[in-house]
Amino acid sequence: ASDICGADMAAVLPPAAAGWCFACANKDGDLKRCKRCLRTWYCSAECQKAAWKSHKKRCRDPPQGQDYFDWLNSSLEQIDESFEKQDWAGVLACEDAVEDMIGGQPPEMSEFLMLQFATAHRGANNHLKAARWYERLI
Repeated sequence: ASDICGADMAAVLPPAAAGWCFACANKDGDLKRCKRCLRTWYCSAECQKAAWKSHKKRCRDPPQGQDYFDWLNSSLEQIDESFEKQDWAGVLACEDAVEDMIGGQPPEMSEFLMLQFATAHRGANNHLKAARWYERLI
């Protein structure tokens, strides 16, 4: 796996962070990570193949060192700007960055980010994924 500040990315990223399959939003079973970006989860090879057209736009090797922190900061800025304009696609484009940072934030910040993503999914008519974000708030 890639290296960030001397840490193995697989160890840094939380296991099954999203808690559901990127393709079908199924949260049951043994989820597996995309081996390239380490950020997206799938319940099966079929779901991974079905989601590739959408996922390939975001799938890239994780940023390293200072680039990683710059990426997280620019993602937060994009989320804020997009949320203000109710540009749900702009918010959702940063979902992988938020998954990386939720675990390391104060509870209020994590809850705020989860609520933003639940709202964005609801606004984009992704009701099952919105429900999954809301579940994490409970």
